[in-house]
Amino acid sequence: MSDEIDIKHINMDDLQQKQKVVRMVGTLKGYWRLAFKRSRPARSLSQNRYYFGVVVKALVDWMHDENGEKVEQLEAHDWLARRFLGACVAVDHCAGKIQIEKRHSTHTLTTVQFSEYIEQCRDFLADYCGIITEDPNPAWREECAA
Repeated sequence: MSDEIDIKHINMDDLQQKQKVVRMVGTLKGYWRLAFKRSRPARSLSQNRYYFGVVVKALVDWMHDENGEKVEQLEAHDWLARRFLGACVAVDHCAGKIQIEKRHSTHTLTTVQFSEYIEQCRDFLADYCGIITEDPNPAWREECAA
């Protein structure tokens, strides 16, 4: 057996998958480090449609109406992502490169994380811009916890 076992996702509700993992662990010898992390699906298409169609659009419209600025949808999205997700910094010491600041991507967020991000954006729109956006799903926290 190799020194590494690569299992990306296991549905613990599927008895056959669970038994396969138990059998595999039962054959191991020596010291191993095992880690289990709850897997959540990536942001959903409906979340994406709501975010761009309601939240980002509201910011674009507000910028135009309030300041007369023509802001593209992706610019508004990038601004929100930088504000609420922050930036990551890459440094390549070996090549002597300077730090490169790049915002965290919304593509890597789980459905729960993306919902929380949308809530931050909605709170900002309400507090700073005076825009109240419709609630996409009042019970999202309960559904994601299940």
